[in-house]
Amino acid sequence: ISSPHTNPHVQQLPCMPKRKAAAVNDGLEAAQADEKLKQKTKKKKKQVAADESPSTQPPNRRKLLDRSEREERNRLLREQGKPTRKDKYKARIAALKAQALAEKATKFAAGKLGAARLETEALAAAGLEAMDPARTECFITGLNYMSTEHHIVEHFAAVGSCKVTILWDDSKGRSSGKAFVTFDSAEKALKACTYNATKLQKRWINIRLCEPRGGVRKDDTAGPGERPQGCLTAVAKCDTSTSEASLWKFFEDCQISGVTRILDRETGEFTGQAFLDFEDGSFVEMAVKKSGKTIKGKPIHVRYKR
Repeated sequence: ISSPHTNPHVQQLPCMPKRKAAAVNDGLEAAQADEKLKQKTKKKKKQVAADESPSTQPPNRRKLLDRSEREERNRLLREQGKPTRKDKYKARIAALKAQALAEKATKFAAGKLGAARLETEALAAAGLEAMDPARTECFITGLNYMSTEHHIVEHFAAVGSCKVTILWDDSKGRSSGKAFVTFDSAEKALKACTYNATKLQKRWINIRLCEPRGGVRKDDTAGPGERPQGCLTAVAKCDTSTSEASLWKFFEDCQISGVTRILDRETGEFTGQAFLDFEDGSFVEMAVKKSGKTIKGKPIHVRYKR
């Protein structure tokens, strides 16, 4: 039994019975135990709250919590028909791309090609004095080997709709870096020539107007003339039955480095026109001198590429 000497909170009066003093002491001990338990529980709750705070969470744990909260927030926004932050970002990028295309179209388009300045510029780029209604096709060189028809169509989107035929190099199993682009009018084809020396797929491209199909160039009848500066390619016109192997053999003494036959885009048949590539200008001159000779009894005409 506690006594005043063992428990200072209990003061036993001389007239207080021993049993009553013991009951009072037990009640005080129970109250003290409850108070300690409350303090311990309160401290534990503070510790749990601190552990659940994002600032005290490990980095990976915080990322998982943030991600789950973000996904839940995005789900609620989509249910309400509202855009998420990612949707807003995509819309902003699409708007910037559309603005860039509009600026590009404004730069090259002045209504129709009827603007005198733009028409003069296009004629100069094509090397013509007047527009030829029959010339609706352009020839492109210097293309990236990975460029597709979609890339070329998008490059000329400000000019108008067009049809693209990429020339394939069967020996290397890839594009030859050349293509034909056909427009629905000579005006658009002439306008496309103003895109000469522009970049497509990080490569500078060259564009020129093609001769009308079935037409005859003056160069074919008036002689080859002088070789243009830097010209390393010749154009050959021969019979449609001439094979690529026959062209290689015919020009083998000229150190020919490449043959590209032009095929009809619909039938896949040889059109009778081919581009011949050489490593040196002297070899191009040797090839042009063979113009007028025959391959298996069929005449062949060779000129410099303009």
